[in-house]
Amino acid sequence: PTNQFALEQAIPTQAHMSLAKLADEGYLSYVATCNIDGLHRRSGVQPARLGELYGNVFLETCPKCRAEYLRDYDVAMHRNRAALAELADVHATGRQCTTPGCDGMLRDTLVRNEETLAEPVITRALQEALQAEVVFCLGSNLESSPFCELPVAAKERGAQLIIVGPERTMLDGVADVRLRMSPDRFAEMLMKSLGKAIPKFALRKPIWIGNTHEMVTPEKGFDTENRHKWTVFVRGDNNSPLNFIDRVEFRLAPSFDPALIVLEEPPFELTRVGRGPFEVLITIHLTHNFRRGSLTFRHMLLFQDIGEQKCVQIDLTGV
Repeated sequence: PTNQFALEQAIPTQAHMSLAKLADEGYLSYVATCNIDGLHRRSGVQPARLGELYGNVFLETCPKCRAEYLRDYDVAMHRNRAALAELADVHATGRQCTTPGCDGMLRDTLVRNEETLAEPVITRALQEALQAEVVFCLGSNLESSPFCELPVAAKERGAQLIIVGPERTMLDGVADVRLRMSPDRFAEMLMKSLGKAIPKFALRKPIWIGNTHEMVTPEKGFDTENRHKWTVFVRGDNNSPLNFIDRVEFRLAPSFDPALIVLEEPPFELTRVGRGPFEVLITIHLTHNFRRGSLTFRHMLLFQDIGEQKCVQIDLTGV
């Protein structure tokens, strides 16, 4: 992907899913990547077995307690601008750590131009390379330093070097095996030879559908009792951006004029005053990236206490 929107919609390939399964079953001890797309984490590779040398656009961390927050949006692109006014740190996202007793300000993990790689990350990757018996280089031109130095260090310690990819690399001449094919094709062949199925990836996005509520009193400018002020909404989990939604339609009871309201940009929230309860038909139209045009949900407006909400998992895999 070449832009931020496409990056957030990217899903792991056959190669990503195969590596995750092989790492989970102990065939692979470590996965090092110079990509920042977060696809290895998304595929299921555990953080303890993964070295994201240049960071992860979806990950922010707390420098005080070391807590990690893996988002489904680009944390650098979606900073809390209001909270950044007093922060000079270019990595600050403006969000605060939610670990009890910690008030640290979160930072992105990206390595920018002229910055050095995080020492613990590159040190661990080098240690794993020096202990490896076999090193697979998949889909990389091996031109990025110090990433390209890892297979060299492993080779010098006696490891077998297998390079897979359609492009020429600077290490082709020293590879023990050189396969000019796509990483996905190689993964299919490898998993077949091991008698293992490649797991299917499921892209699920949690959203919250619900309504808030308060009683309207004459003191607030209304002369009719037994009326309710409510807001029906579609929100991201932890208020994360809903970049996969193009627009949301709210169809109210026929007594409302208009009864159909279309919101084409966030926040996808509609506030009205009226009697109830009644059912609201909510149609979520996805962006053009997804073949399924829309999803429809029914929400019963509840006027008990402050309202009600529920979390819905939207499966976007192949839609």
